[in-house]
Amino acid sequence: MATVKIDPIYIEEFEDTVKKAKPLITDTSFCVLLMSDAHIEYSGGLQPERPGIMRQVEAIQALAGEIGADAIMLGGDILHGTNSHEGAMRDLNIYAESFKDAPVPVLPTRGNHDDNGYHNTKDRPGDKYDPHYCPIEYIVNQQMWVDTLVDRVCKGKAVHADGDPKSTYYYADFEDKKVRMIFLDAYDYPYVSSNGVHIDTASEGFNRVPDHQIKWLCDVALDTEKVGWNFIACSHAPLKRFGTYKNVEEVMGIFSAFNNRRLYKNERLNIVKDFTKVTASTPLQLFGHTHLTVTKSCAPEKMQLIGVGSAKVSFYPKSIPDLLAHGDYDYGEMHPRVAGTYTEANIDVIIMDKGVINKIRFGAGVDQKFDVSDYMNY
Repeated sequence: MATVKIDPIYIEEFEDTVKKAKPLITDTSFCVLLMSDAHIEYSGGLQPERPGIMRQVEAIQALAGEIGADAIMLGGDILHGTNSHEGAMRDLNIYAESFKDAPVPVLPTRGNHDDNGYHNTKDRPGDKYDPHYCPIEYIVNQQMWVDTLVDRVCKGKAVHADGDPKSTYYYADFEDKKVRMIFLDAYDYPYVSSNGVHIDTASEGFNRVPDHQIKWLCDVALDTEKVGWNFIACSHAPLKRFGTYKNVEEVMGIFSAFNNRRLYKNERLNIVKDFTKVTASTPLQLFGHTHLTVTKSCAPEKMQLIGVGSAKVSFYPKSIPDLLAHGDYDYGEMHPRVAGTYTEANIDVIIMDKGVINKIRFGAGVDQKFDVSDYMNY
């Protein structure tokens, strides 16, 4: 095995993951590694957990190089959103710098915490989150996000929206594999301060794919001229069930029409899009956000949803059954993890090939295999 940078506590798990994944990498396969929800300054610095997160950052890059992956996806919520603006930008820079030598493109999606807008106790009493109370001085806006992170780690793969080179929604093409990864941002909205101090709403208060992205998805990202391609929908939250977007049915309706070769109509936005003759498909959505390992097969929409858990070890105070009760997933779990052991890691190796999606877990969790031969163009 080639010499790679990997922490000693991960060696056995690393070798086992490589042994499972490498034989599945072929000329026709597409492989993306996924990690999400680092929340790197959680609890005022996250010093107890930060080393474990950075070990995972090293491990995912080592895995990508060793098995010959095509890309790394970061599923959002790199920040927790309660830092000073300077602190948030410092941490975002540290994270970006840690991926500068990655062997493959690193493609981030933006999460609801990534605008640094979770300031509910900075200058008022109480601890109840208020999306209308964040001082605008704390915000990490779209341009800062793209300049600091996306354009530094994507290796030129990110194709931003026409007329907006700093769009936080974009696509990345892998021509040799006929695969396009489409990145949506449900927290893409103007940061406005009517009183000159507090923003009118932070990400958690917005939480929907905006109209301009819906039009872009229909007219640009879901390219009807891509013959025999497979697209991957990438977003922070799932397109079904617990923790999703306010207008998820509208977004999922587009993918359903596309995959089922139907005419898509959106009277609200005056969109009529003919997908009846397309030969591409979107068989897969990848996401984070829930902090659970979850999967959902959406047969009517012809999509397989795969959600990775959180890169941070600490659990929510809510019980696991309570979280899962909101989800109605085919599979959902939050696996026991111990900092300083390989179980602290939460990384998925996703390999699509010939109608099959293999998910191999590096760290605590299980491997899974999905037959999506009815969905894919392989």
